Amino acid sequence: MAGVMKQKTDEKERLTREEEFRIDQRIRIGVILGAALILAYLAYCAVKKIQIGVVYYVIVGAFIVLYWLFSDVIALKLKHGFAGRTAAQKSAYLKMAAVDLVGVIGLGMFLVSGVGDSRNNGNSGSSSLIGAVIYLVCFMTAKRLRLQYEKEPSADDETKAAEDKRDEMSPLPTAADREKRQVTTAERLAALNRQAQDACEPEEQSSSAGKEDD
Repeated sequence: MAGVMKQKTDEKERLTREEEFRIDQRIRIGVILGAALILAYLAYCAVKKIQIGVVYYVIVGAFIVLYWLFSDVIALKLKHGFAGRTAAQKSAYLKMAAVDLVGVIGLGMFLVSGVGDSRNNGNSGSSSLIGAVIYLVCFMTAKRLRLQYEKEPSADDETKAAEDKRDEMSPLPTAADREKRQVTTAERLAALNRQAQDACEPEEQSSSAGKEDD
């Protein structure tokens, strides 16, 4: 899925910040409406004294799945999120999406625990606490990864990325590569000359010592 996501979001140019903000705003409105739907259903059940059952769990499950899809998958495609991004930024986003998925699962545990059958209040309370902790930890981790994804690459990073892309497109040696090879060859010749001189010095010393003995 990550490979397909990357290919589709690399096809077009990156949107402006205003366009990305409008997309994010619409997604936030959808999330708020979904949360309002859950609260309205809970209020309806409380007023009518209806036992919480399968319908509530289905609503919560649909909410967390759609929340993750719209926030991390559909938003990325709509905003052409990988266009102009470096490999490190793309990797940070994919990690963030995975962490977000774990986080919404924890959110789902928090929402469904303690609701419904009152005979399991002890286990439900612990599950609710665990779900809340999972969601908070994942939320903070995903926030850090998002900052890495949104960080603008420095000039050095852009130069390196351009050089890597150029090397991939043209396997032929460049002038810089030839220059490097020439320098390397010259250094090797100089090293061989030094080795030859070092080997000759003991022989010259031995010859001088023999002449002195004579």
